[in-house]
Amino acid sequence: MSTHTHLTPCRVIVSCQILPALSTLSGSGGQPEEPKGQLEERTSPPPPGDHCPNLKVLQISRCPKLKHLLVPRYNCNLYLKKLEKLEIYHCAELESIIGGATDEEESLASSTSPLPPDAFSQLQSIKIDNCPKMKYMVGPKSLHVLREIKLRRCHKMKRVLTLELFMLLPNLNYIHVHDCKEMKEAIGGQELDNGATSSLFLPPIPASSHGDQLSTRKLTLELYCLEELESICSWTGLQDLIHVIKIRRCPKLKRIEMLDDASPPPSLKEIVLIEEVDGDREKQWWESLGWIHPEATTTLEPYVFVYSLDGNIPITRMPVVIDSRIREGGMDPNSAQRK
Repeated sequence: MSTHTHLTPCRVIVSCQILPALSTLSGSGGQPEEPKGQLEERTSPPPPGDHCPNLKVLQISRCPKLKHLLVPRYNCNLYLKKLEKLEIYHCAELESIIGGATDEEESLASSTSPLPPDAFSQLQSIKIDNCPKMKYMVGPKSLHVLREIKLRRCHKMKRVLTLELFMLLPNLNYIHVHDCKEMKEAIGGQELDNGATSSLFLPPIPASSHGDQLSTRKLTLELYCLEELESICSWTGLQDLIHVIKIRRCPKLKRIEMLDDASPPPSLKEIVLIEEVDGDREKQWWESLGWIHPEATTTLEPYVFVYSLDGNIPITRMPVVIDSRIREGGMDPNSAQRK
């Protein structure tokens, strides 16, 4: 089997599964059929607009040698102008969505992306699951309708995206991250670890004003089992966009900077602490958080819940966690609550 696969003609939904030798995916053809009587011989490749005009869903699974979904240096014509959903599963060597075979190509910033400006212009959802070497994607300028990002077991990623790019994605309202072992921040600056950049999108174009997003944008963050996560976002202005935060087992997260204020943001609906076995663990974690504003923890309490199969329980109704030293002394701090 060839290691370079072309998609032609393109359908509305394309699913690629279990292609052990596939290393590069690109596309050509898929142009509309010309009416009878008007057929003419093509002497050159069809223009970019003719390629995969109706492809809306692309699913790729179990292609262990696939490193980059699209490689422009191969003259790839798979521009996916109508693609709405991209899902990639179990690709052990995948490093980026758009990239090249050399470090130089992989370092391309979005401002120098070789893709046309309307590539991925209809993309609404990105899901990447169990791609442990996934690092980043060269972010085209046209992701203005992107609504959700879901990442699971992408262990080389250190952040989902930079703050600057986040502000250029006005419809991005849902970010889910689960078990990404090197993830240090959800929405962060352009550099980590002495200048190394590793995120779903590379450093973008200058940030735009967020004033016009405050009235309509409501962001939901779900952060699960991120053992290295140290920050959600250090920019306090993000508090005006936060709607829901769900957190489970992020032991190194010691402070939520964007909520560290004297009053909760008006956009905030709830903070849900998820612990399926024993809610005490997440309650202890919440109580251990550090705050610059001493009143922050009190003003946020009405918005904090502990997950339960029977419905979320307000943290104020959770039993006081009994310290082992108190238990040995025969004191039960929950007795006052029962009275």
